[in-house]
Amino acid sequence: MNFEKMKYMREYYDYSQSYVAKKLNVQRGTYAAWECGSDIIPIQKLALLANIFECNIDYLIGLSPVKEKIISKFDSKIVSKRLKEIRKLEHLSLREISENLSIDYSTYSKNENGKNYPTTYTIYEIAKNYGYSFDWITGRSNKKKLLITQ
Repeated sequence: MNFEKMKYMREYYDYSQSYVAKKLNVQRGTYAAWECGSDIIPIQKLALLANIFECNIDYLIGLSPVKEKIISKFDSKIVSKRLKEIRKLEHLSLREISENLSIDYSTYSKNENGKNYPTTYTIYEIAKNYGYSFDWITGRSNKKKLLITQ
């Protein structure tokens, strides 16, 4: 994942790391680790961060150069439905998609069935590998495919 935009957006708004961390209800060091990419930001916090910066997650994590103003709640119930939909649209079995993503078959099955929550990295890899919008997967947008301009 590309986290350069997180720092860029924070500086664009002239926010300190402490200010953003407080808005996210985390320690400054935790936010700093997310911003420099040494730790992965949880999906719920990533959605909140995108709201703070008034942008789409796809832009914020470098999946798309297109910045859109999206202020939306993250919908955890939609994620499992969308994971299953993507797998079916791509004509993949549970085993095939889990192998493509290098995650355990049972873990992905639980993600799809809403028993376990997928990691930010799992959703990022699905978005990157199959061209689906991270914002769409997480229910923040109705635009299914990544917006990419050359």
